[in-house]
Amino acid sequence: MLSKSQIETLHITEKFLSMIKCPDSSCKKLNYLMVLPKQADDSSQYTFPTGFGIVSASLKASGRTVYTLNLTYKDNPLELLKTTINKYTIDVVLTGGLSGQYSLLREIIDVVKQIRPDITVIVGGGIITAEPDVAMQALENADYGVIGEGEITLNDLCYALESGNDVKKVDGLIIKSGDGKYLMTSPREEIADLDCLPFPDYDGLDYIEVFDRKFSGTGIIKNVGVVIISSRSCPYNCTFCFHSSGKKYRRRSLDVVFQELDLLKEKYPIDFIQVADELFGNDIAYVREFCTRIKSYGVHYRISTRIDRVTDELLGLLKDSGCEEILFGVEHISNIILKSMNKKTSSALLEPTLRKCLQYGIRPVGNIIFGDLAETEDTVNEALDWWREHRSLGNITTTYLIVFPGSYVYKVACERGIISDPVQYLRDGCPLINITTMSDSKWAEMKDLIAINRILYETDAEPVGSEQISETLDRLAEYNSVCVWPATHDSIRFFKSFSEKFSQNTYFVNINPDSQMLRTTDVYTHIYSPQIISEKNIKLVICPRYSLLEQIRTICANDFPSVKRVVSIQDLGNLEVEELLK
Repeated sequence: MLSKSQIETLHITEKFLSMIKCPDSSCKKLNYLMVLPKQADDSSQYTFPTGFGIVSASLKASGRTVYTLNLTYKDNPLELLKTTINKYTIDVVLTGGLSGQYSLLREIIDVVKQIRPDITVIVGGGIITAEPDVAMQALENADYGVIGEGEITLNDLCYALESGNDVKKVDGLIIKSGDGKYLMTSPREEIADLDCLPFPDYDGLDYIEVFDRKFSGTGIIKNVGVVIISSRSCPYNCTFCFHSSGKKYRRRSLDVVFQELDLLKEKYPIDFIQVADELFGNDIAYVREFCTRIKSYGVHYRISTRIDRVTDELLGLLKDSGCEEILFGVEHISNIILKSMNKKTSSALLEPTLRKCLQYGIRPVGNIIFGDLAETEDTVNEALDWWREHRSLGNITTTYLIVFPGSYVYKVACERGIISDPVQYLRDGCPLINITTMSDSKWAEMKDLIAINRILYETDAEPVGSEQISETLDRLAEYNSVCVWPATHDSIRFFKSFSEKFSQNTYFVNINPDSQMLRTTDVYTHIYSPQIISEKNIKLVICPRYSLLEQIRTICANDFPSVKRVVSIQDLGNLEVEELLK
């Protein structure tokens, strides 16, 4: 049984307990293990998966014997998994995540079954909810999949396993059958009252460990923060998106949101909060109360909202109460693409909205996503032209559309045969595919153009000439002591575009070599972890992301003494090769 302090910490309500099936005296006692897949490299922070944390807390709320294991930041994580299973004689292993985490989940499941084939494995999260049958086939050794929200479903399933009841009568499951096929039970209704749910299991999943890391993988973290989930789902249906928590938008009350925040402030060194609510500006009364309350905490925070929700009143309230950033769903500049994406907004709103944010001292953040169904050479150039001219309007970056299972574009890709084998597509990590109106060769050409623009125009400085870059890289290819860090989809394309010779004779380095954005169908190169710098006695590091230059220099100075110089793309045009290699 949980102690009184654990009940308070996890926010276990009587209403929630009345909604789940707890074990009784007739039930077989089972030992459960919640396994969170590795979320980040040892030196970097990650965004805590609050959904997983809430499910963990929900299972603990039932009074069952539940152990937890977060594989992030652990030495030899799979060996630790084996040791934990044997130490506590685990009967049921539960894990879950998103489609992009397939390889991590598959690895956990396979290790569990190697230890003892009779251990029951349950998987949940977006990977199952998006395409249950496909995910279960790809994961292969999972016994049960939880479709949709797992807090109630999981407890019901556990009760069935303990009591010997028919699991087929548990709503919200996909079940592996003996004939190699899968049975889906009736769908479960979405949870209407989010206030009754437990708080995430921060303690059980070692949340404190994240605060020692100051590197996110994309930059230095100035503010150590947490994510507060204030709502679930979204009423809009953008074609590239999939709502794993259901179709109906629901919001938590501010009383419960701030109750959780009080707990977090008491336990952890927090100074930054990311409020996860895609429609934060939708209800101005809600915003007013939120801003009034959060102002007294003296923290900085970030919200997400739509471009068409921004008003002077909203920005004034946000700025006065400590908001530093607004994440917008920019998505594209072309209205043709916005319509195709079903964004229900107009690019005409973008520039004035970004300028207004800056006037209030709030930094706007967003992405331009390339690769929609309606994307053409003209829409790519339209967006790049706008981006080059408006780089000073906050932090608007460029990225590529990943066709995730469950989304509208995924279904189209399957119907058109672009994804001919959905199971293999998931196993491959959902690689970048061409769903645009362009041929594969033209789309590859456009991706090269996008990569070159993103890297050359990252700063306001005059970009280095193409001929100079090519000449310098060709000469550097003669040496075996150069690496590119960080290696990203864009940087790989960039260097291949300017010098194939250099690309074949350098080391591409990424803190996460298995990053989702490094998996492509048309550009392949081996990605190394930073350790290759020591192994190969690397002397020169080229950093293609100017915003990360000082960060990489600091890491190299502290951890890699062989490195004599860390340079930017701009330096390639200003320094001679001999000087670069000094």
